Amino acid sequence: MEIELSRENKTVGLRESLKALKDGKVIKAYVAKDVQPELIKEFMDMCEKHEILIEFVDSKTQLGEICGIERSATVACILKK
Repeated sequence: MEIELSRENKTVGLRESLKALKDGKVIKAYVAKDVQPELIKEFMDMCEKHEILIEFVDSKTQLGEICGIERSATVACILKK
């Protein structure tokens, strides 16, 4: 997971990740377990619709650290090359 999310071909954050999903660019998604479900319902529904594998991370803080940013992250995606 950490190696995947250290790549440049990724999105971090809900808005950017939703856009990538709508554009058909996502191959895998990561979601923080401590996010309120209603905040990411559209994201989760789109992942299911497009059959995108979702991997859960313990917290928003941990996901942000893994992505190499200095703030928390609710979701992140690995993009097609």
